[in-house]
Amino acid sequence: QYEPYFRWKLREFKYGDTGITQKSAEGQELLKPYWRRAVRDIFQKVSKLSLYNDVLNAISEAYGVEEVQRGHYLQTLIMRVAGNILTGKIKTPADSVKYTNLFLKDLNGESQEYRAEVQLKGLILQPRSIQLDGIVRLRRPIRKDFEREEPIGFPSFRTKPLEDPTAFLHTRVYTEGAKGAVPLQNEIDREIAVLRLFQVGAVQDIQYSISSDTIINIAGGTHTRGKLLGSDKYLITRGNVKPLKTFWVKMRSIELPTSAYVDSEKEPDELSIAYDRYCDSLEGGVIEKRVSSAIMGLEALFLTETEELPYRLSMRVGKLLSLIAGDYKPSEVRDNVKVAYKIRNKYVHGATLKTTDRRKLEEKYGSLGEFAKRIMDYLRASIVVLLNRPSKKSLIQKIDDSFLDSAKEVEVRELLFMPC
Repeated sequence: QYEPYFRWKLREFKYGDTGITQKSAEGQELLKPYWRRAVRDIFQKVSKLSLYNDVLNAISEAYGVEEVQRGHYLQTLIMRVAGNILTGKIKTPADSVKYTNLFLKDLNGESQEYRAEVQLKGLILQPRSIQLDGIVRLRRPIRKDFEREEPIGFPSFRTKPLEDPTAFLHTRVYTEGAKGAVPLQNEIDREIAVLRLFQVGAVQDIQYSISSDTIINIAGGTHTRGKLLGSDKYLITRGNVKPLKTFWVKMRSIELPTSAYVDSEKEPDELSIAYDRYCDSLEGGVIEKRVSSAIMGLEALFLTETEELPYRLSMRVGKLLSLIAGDYKPSEVRDNVKVAYKIRNKYVHGATLKTTDRRKLEEKYGSLGEFAKRIMDYLRASIVVLLNRPSKKSLIQKIDDSFLDSAKEVEVRELLFMPC
C-alpha cells in the first residue's frame, strides 16, 4: 500500500552568530510504500506454525517469561524482522542474526543503547561541532536537518517544534532490563541544565527523537515541547570551546539541583528552589517578573533574616562573587542587587517601574533586558559555586565574618565548587 508524503528541499540556508539567518524551502508530494498490513499478515501466518509454539515454550523455559509477555515479545521480533525484509534492510537470512542477538540481550536483561537527537533553542555555535565527552556532541544545524519527508494527513504522529532549532545535541545512555528510555530522558534534562548554567541562556529542548536497537523495550518517536522559554540565547565561540568542555566534565561529576516542582518525598533544598527561580527568570516576560524571579532565587541562597534584607543580600552576593573567577566587582554587584531588590518589591506589591526609572536603567545598561540578564547571571554563578551544598547557615556566617576578617575568605572559598 502507499501513503502520501511531502518532501521539503531548501533553496537557501544560512547560519551565523545569531542562529539561522536565512531559510526558505520548496517541496513536492510523493507516494511511499508502507507495509503495515503485509507485516500483520506475515505474523498471522508465522504464528500458525508449530515452530512458533516451540519458540514460545523455549522462551518461557529458558528465561522465565510469563505466557502473556512471551507472545508479545515474539510478535514484536517477528514483525520487526518482517518489516525490515520488506523495506530492504534485511537482504539475506544472515542479516537477521543481528535482531536475534538483540532479542536475546533483552531476554537476558543485558544493557542496551538508547540514543537521542535533541533540537535545542537558545544555544548558538561558532564551531560546526563540539564533542563534549565520549557520548555527548553538540553541532550546528545543517540543510539536511530540514530536508525531510513528512507524512501528509492522518494518521501522522510527527509534530513540529514551534520554531527552528539553533543547535543539536546528540547523546546516549545504556540501560538494563525494562527501564526503557526513562534514564535517557532524565539525562537530557541534566544536560540541558548544565548548558543553562554555563552562561545565561534560555537553553531548551524544543524537540527530541529517541531511538534504540532494543526489540522488547521499544523506545522511539518524537517528543515536542508545547511551551517555549524566553528569547535569551548565548553564543559558544571557538574560544569558549575549551572552557565549556572543562565545565561540562566537572559538572557531570557533581549532583545538580532537582526541580522543587517535581513530585518527590524529598524536601526541596534552597539550591533546588534557587534553580527553579533561575528557570522562571529565563521564561521571559516583563522586566519586573524576570528580575523578581532572580532576586527570589538569591534570597533562597543568602537570606535567613527578616530585617535589612536588601543590605544583607547585596553585600553577601557581592562578597561571594568577588571570590570566584570573572568580572564581578563587589561594589557593582552590591549596587545592582539593591536596585533589583527595589524592582522586586514593586512587582510583588502590584507595581511596575516608572518611566523615569526605566530610562535610568536603559542609559546605564543599554537596555532593561541587559540589566535583568546581569541579575540572572549573579544567580546562575551563585548556584554553580554552591553545588558542593555547604550548610546555608555556615556559609552565611563565614561570608559575614569575612567582612571583618580577610582570613575568613579562605574558609568561604573552601566551601565553593569551581568548575572552571
